[in-house]
Amino acid sequence: MGPENLPGSARGLNRVEVWLFVVISVLGLLGFMSTLSTSDVRGLPSSEESKAAIYAQQALEDLVKRQPFTAGPESGRLSGLEPGYTGTFRVTPIASSPAPNRRTRIIVTVKWGEADLPPEAVTLETTRAE
Repeated sequence: MGPENLPGSARGLNRVEVWLFVVISVLGLLGFMSTLSTSDVRGLPSSEESKAAIYAQQALEDLVKRQPFTAGPESGRLSGLEPGYTGTFRVTPIASSPAPNRRTRIIVTVKWGEADLPPEAVTLETTRAE
C-alpha cells in the first residue's frame, strides 16, 4: 500500500471532478447573470433612459402644479432638454368627469436615440383633479 492510498491522505482531483466543478460553476454564473437587468448590462443606454425619465418626471410635475390649470385639450413640445432629447406633452380632459370634480389626463413623452436608429422613449401619464 503506497502513501497515496492511505485513508485520509491528500490526493489530487481527477478529471471528472474538475469537469464537474467547472460545469457547476458555469451554471451558477449563468444563473447569476440572468438576474441582472438589461439596463445593468447595457450601461450607457441605461443612463440615457434615466435622464429621459428624469426630464419626463420634471415636466409632468410642472404640468400638474401649473396654476391656473388649463383643462385642455392642449399639447406642445417640452423645452429645456439637452441636445439629443426631445419631448412632448398632451393634456386632455376626461369626458366622464363633469364639474366641479373635473379630471384631466396628462401625458409626457421624452425621446432620444441615434440618428440612424428608431428613437427610444419614456412616457409618463397621470391624472389631475381640479
